[in-house]
Amino acid sequence: MRHLPGLLLSCLLLAGGVSAGTQQVPSQLTPSADSPALAPAAQPGRLLLLGEIHDNPAGHARRLQRLQAEMDAGWRPALVMEQFDRERAADLANAMATCRSAACVIRAAGGDGWDWRHYEPVLALALRYRLPVLPGNVSRTESLRVMRDGLASVLPDALADYLPTGELPAHIAREQEAAIIAGHCGVAPRAGMAGMVRMQVARDLWMTRQLMTRVDTGAVLLAGNGHVRRDIGVPYWLQRHAGLQVRVIATMESAATADAGSDSRYDEVDRVAAPAREDLCHLFRKPVTHD
Repeated sequence: MRHLPGLLLSCLLLAGGVSAGTQQVPSQLTPSADSPALAPAAQPGRLLLLGEIHDNPAGHARRLQRLQAEMDAGWRPALVMEQFDRERAADLANAMATCRSAACVIRAAGGDGWDWRHYEPVLALALRYRLPVLPGNVSRTESLRVMRDGLASVLPDALADYLPTGELPAHIAREQEAAIIAGHCGVAPRAGMAGMVRMQVARDLWMTRQLMTRVDTGAVLLAGNGHVRRDIGVPYWLQRHAGLQVRVIATMESAATADAGSDSRYDEVDRVAAPAREDLCHLFRKPVTHD
């Protein structure tokens, strides 16, 4: 069945709080026992961007394995997670300092619209290895403000640093619009498109700023594939900074039909099987009526 890409899920969540996915997380995702550190805990300038398909359990399992391997090798990066809103930064920091379980962190700082079973193993790993977890998302309220009033209404500092003219590069606007249309099953309305593009860019800029606050230890970004695209996502904005070691790994489903050149947007692609899921494209199709 056809499914909704991460961007469409984000827009649905913004509009009506649709919950992504119903799949169970495999039980074998429990992190393994501590291994002797084989590398320095901090790796300054190293940024690992791990893309996801939000409701794909196999992709989450593969990504957790990557993170565990990094822990076993001794790296202790910060985690920037799209699933937490920046307005809840204080709640998240307090939860990570006081909670003893991932469920506690989710209760204290998580929001609606995410299938948190996919992220509990990551948070358990973060608690176990005492990794800082930072919010990577612009909240629903702030997203609406960006759509209505522009990027400066929410992220004035990021706008000054990355878009001093206030104008998006033409290819960013064009490709983000194409992604939005694809995410809406090809029927996205043109009205409000500029605001939706700004919403996506706002999230990318915020994720970029969060990663840059942890350059001293290195950081990992966990976000949808669209946010980690080298041509228009977070890596595009990171290239403004010298001395970074940025690696981008996307998760794609083996049965999906990729558009030409899509794999070239990433340094590596993990291909996983697609789960059974409902086709939600009917939400964007108007019924045919006859007089």
